[in-house]
Amino acid sequence: MEDKIGRKIREIRKQKGITLEKLSDVTGLSYSFLSNLENGKHSITVANLSRIADVLNVGMVHFFELSQEDKKPVLIRDAERLFVSEDKVIFKGLSPREAQLFRTFYIKFEEGSDYSPNKMHSHMPGEEQVLVLDGILGVIVKGEEFKLEKGDSLFFRSEEEHEFFPIEKPTRFLLIRSHY
Repeated sequence: MEDKIGRKIREIRKQKGITLEKLSDVTGLSYSFLSNLENGKHSITVANLSRIADVLNVGMVHFFELSQEDKKPVLIRDAERLFVSEDKVIFKGLSPREAQLFRTFYIKFEEGSDYSPNKMHSHMPGEEQVLVLDGILGVIVKGEEFKLEKGDSLFFRSEEEHEFFPIEKPTRFLLIRSHY
């Protein structure tokens, strides 16, 4: 990953006409460190990457974007993504493992599932959105309960304590989760 970040820094720096010497002067990072970073020989802290992003006037996400050769379509067969939990809830990961910015899941509470609420959880910083396809879904976020019906969606921060539960079965919904 470091070599891809370094190559991306070099690419953006050259596009903007900024020399390595200038980048070194403005960021306070040594010329040799930056040179080795661009050549994949050093890793970088988030704080230092943020300093470089500020000088190059780009968001940090630019350093993590896929290159053209990495952007090949990824086919995921239905049978490859199916998971049925112990309480008979169906989960399907709709995005590939290579997805870097967001993940999408199909979740179904079937008639025979014995899922019960009280499974509060949270994730690393990011955002989540739920879209109900069928049925009625209960969602609790930060102690507030929401009742979502077909076509309703709810958006919230991933790091907030939350849980999903069926108010009616079967209930099907999409869950889209991004992370920073």
